[in-house]
Amino acid sequence: MHSRPCSLTVPLEKAASGGGMTSRDSGAAQAGRQGYGPASLGPAITIGVLFFIFGFVTWLNGPLITFVKLAFSLDDVAAFLVPMAFYLSYFFWALPSSAILRRTGMKRGMALGLLVMAIGAVLFGHFTTMRVYSGALTGLFVIGSGLALLQTASNPYISIIGPIDSAAQRIAFMGICNKFAGILAPIVFGALVLRGIDDFDAHVKAAATPDAREALLNTFAAQVYMPYMIMAALLALLAVWIMRSRLPDIQPEAVNEDAMQSQTGRGLAMPRIYGSALSVCFSMSALR
Repeated sequence: MHSRPCSLTVPLEKAASGGGMTSRDSGAAQAGRQGYGPASLGPAITIGVLFFIFGFVTWLNGPLITFVKLAFSLDDVAAFLVPMAFYLSYFFWALPSSAILRRTGMKRGMALGLLVMAIGAVLFGHFTTMRVYSGALTGLFVIGSGLALLQTASNPYISIIGPIDSAAQRIAFMGICNKFAGILAPIVFGALVLRGIDDFDAHVKAAATPDAREALLNTFAAQVYMPYMIMAALLALLAVWIMRSRLPDIQPEAVNEDAMQSQTGRGLAMPRIYGSALSVCFSMSALR
C-alpha cells in the first residue's frame, strides 16, 4: 500500500514551464470550492438526461426477457441470460472504467460511453433481426459496458458540478430522472414491440408448418430493429451534444486536492471516481 493519498481520476496537466496547474485545472478546483450557482442548472439538467438514459436502458431488460423468449424460442433459463449478459458488463467494466477516465477525462468519458452504447444498440438490433441469440447477448453486453463507463463518470460529476451543500439535492433529482425512465421503458417497449403478444404466441403455436412458424418468428424479431436503430442514433447524437456542450470540463483530481486541503485533520477525502466505480458494481443489483 502506498502511504500517500489516492488521487481521483484525471491526472493534473502540468504547465510547460513550472509544472503547476493550468488555468483549466485552477478553474476546476475553483468550481469545486464554490460551485456554479445558477449556472449549474444547465449542467445538472444535462446530467439528468444521462440518468434518464441509465434508467431507460436498464429497465428494458425486463420486457426484453419476454421478447427473446418468444423470438428465439427459449426456455426461462436461456431467456434470463439477457440480464446476466447486461450486468456482467458492469462486473467486468466498472473498475476499468476509472482507468479509462484517467485518459479521457469525465466529459469525454461520458461521450465515449454513449458511443459505446450506440454500437451495442446497433449490434443488438441486427443480431436480433437475424435471430442469432449469442450476437444479441453480445450487443447487450456492449450496451452495458458503455453504460458502466457513463455511470462511472456521471455519478461523481453531479456531486462536483455545484456546491457540496446541495449535492444531496442534485443526486435526489438524478434519482427521480432515473426512476421516471424506469416507469416509461416497459410502457414504450410494450407499445412498440410487445403489443398483442398473447395472440401472436397463439398464432405461432397454431402454425401449420415449421416454415410458417419461422416466418412468423422472423417477423416478430424484426420489430425490434427500428426502435434500436433509433436508440443508437439518439445515443450517438447525444454523445456529440455532450462533447460540444458547455459542460464544465472539471478535473476531479484538482477538486479532490482542494477538498483534502480544506479537510486537513479530518481525514482524507474519498476518491470519487473509484468510489463511483465500486458503487456501480454493488448498486445495480438493487434495480432487479
